[in-house]
Amino acid sequence: RSNNVKISVVRDPNGKKHNVSFPWSNTGAVTSHSKVFSETGTYYIKVTATDKAGNTAASKSHKFTVDRVKPVITIKNVKNSAYGKKDKVQPIVNIFDNYYSSSQINLVRNENNAKNVGRKFNKTAYGGKMIFEDFPKKESYDGIYNLTITVKDKAGNTAKKNVKFSVNRFGSTYKYNKIIKQLISDKYVKEINGDLVITEYNISNVKSFTDDVKQDGVMSDIKSSYEKSQSMPYKVYKHTFKASDFDSEGIYSINTVSKDALGNVSESQKKTGKITFSVDKTAPNVTLSEDIDNGSFNANRLNVSAKVLDSVSPASTEVFVNGKRAVDKDFNKNSGEVVFTVPEG
Repeated sequence: RSNNVKISVVRDPNGKKHNVSFPWSNTGAVTSHSKVFSETGTYYIKVTATDKAGNTAASKSHKFTVDRVKPVITIKNVKNSAYGKKDKVQPIVNIFDNYYSSSQINLVRNENNAKNVGRKFNKTAYGGKMIFEDFPKKESYDGIYNLTITVKDKAGNTAKKNVKFSVNRFGSTYKYNKIIKQLISDKYVKEINGDLVITEYNISNVKSFTDDVKQDGVMSDIKSSYEKSQSMPYKVYKHTFKASDFDSEGIYSINTVSKDALGNVSESQKKTGKITFSVDKTAPNVTLSEDIDNGSFNANRLNVSAKVLDSVSPASTEVFVNGKRAVDKDFNKNSGEVVFTVPEG
């Protein structure tokens, strides 16, 4: 009851020490007191006791930390925005907590693919800084990114921060349907058996486009129907050309040119390949240099030239005399003319 008890409490929130009062009064042979420490900081407690006879108890010291403050996360150089060809994309992440424990920094592209972008994390006692390299200027790095940082301190406080941004340095990409692929492969057809569809994908909005359709080198008035949709993370634009628009004979070419919100100009023929094909419904026309139908000629042999003409597609030419294939004496690919020999008989 008569012990002289002294309790020293010092709070150190961040290198700045403060004395904290802890009143004591004896209430009996055994006395206990409690105090709630709610302010953030590291506490140093020292207790000494001396009785009336001058006996001194061994001093007791204790150290503990109270932390009610969440870690602080800052993200620089990127925000919820879109970045184009001229932009530098180099996120910097700063993490701070007086009682830092651990952190996770994840960069994900197009919802589910982790993207390997060079980075360096400089760790300190109070957190650290991660600096990413400027994203490579390659088409494979275009996409929508989620940068997520999660930090935990020693007291179990957690903080999380996310920024979602897009990188679009190369504009649209294009996909051709089976009809177009077959036309490109065949080159020459009598008719088209289905609509031609060019599907365009872009991270950003497409602000303008033209579907350039040429027939025999001259711009045609053929237009596509246009449909916009969304297939995360892309905006999808479908350009559909009716098969009936290509009923006329001719050599056709199609090229879609688009400009997006970031100023990227893209062409389907450069991204996916040229679309060129011919519609030819007319059989080749053959003319002979000699009128040999039921004719008689006073000669041991007769040189005859045949001219094969087709309005659209090149014709393959074979000559048979009396059921046997004649050997071509001369063939001019440009004029379509072939010269062969008819023997006596």
